[in-house]
Amino acid sequence: EPYRVFVVDTLRLLPETYEHWDRLEEHYGIELERFKPDLEKVERMVNQHGEFLFFDSKTKQEYCCNIRKVEPNEKALDTVDAWITGLRRDQSDSRAGTPRIEIDSSHDHPILKLCPLADWNEEQVWDYLEANQVPVNPLFQRNPKGAQFKSLGCVICTTPVLPHESPRAGRWRWFNSQEGDDQKECGIHINE
Repeated sequence: EPYRVFVVDTLRLLPETYEHWDRLEEHYGIELERFKPDLEKVERMVNQHGEFLFFDSKTKQEYCCNIRKVEPNEKALDTVDAWITGLRRDQSDSRAGTPRIEIDSSHDHPILKLCPLADWNEEQVWDYLEANQVPVNPLFQRNPKGAQFKSLGCVICTTPVLPHESPRAGRWRWFNSQEGDDQKECGIHINE
């Protein structure tokens, strides 16, 4: 294969996301590599903190994201030298400085991280998708006058946003009054 495509399956994604992955595989004739969390760690986390621990505190939300998303993503990144992501500067203030190209040294080995859409806006993305007939997750249906998804993650942790809200307002919505919407990240794109 000329390239590999991996996804992180938190085991709690919206059903439409799983169906979309199947459509992508069929459309492009590829097999998505699905990286999942360690089931023993998930079970231990749920037994200790409950299934909905992410409601309790930002710390527990980050813990859940680390087990379900960050660790599987790290497993995937252990197998690559280059990583192409869809990060865009217009998604939030915390992403405003996203470089198009960087060396990510926060892993076991340096990884070339490419963000080819970094300077694109949402309209440019939609224009490209439509012009190239790229399959789109149906949850992203455009609805300029009403609520629509701007970001997708786990069930419960992802909700649609209204036109006046930040694109990140739909992530961990219960924290909206405690911090800026722009600061909400799962940890995958935070270099420490």
